[in-house]
Amino acid sequence: MTVLDRLLGAGLSEDRAREWITSGGARVDGEVVVDPKAPASSPSRVVLFPA
Repeated sequence: MTVLDRLLGAGLSEDRAREWITSGGARVDGEVVVDPKAPASSPSRVVLFPA
């Protein structure tokens, strides 16, 4: 499962999710992620912050 998969599963549109990720606004277990294909399997924590 990728960070993009997790955000899509949470209800974000694909365009919006990709925008958050590529702008540096997504974190997986506290680490900034800018690649939508970065791994983010459960139970990792995916959080969005304004970039």
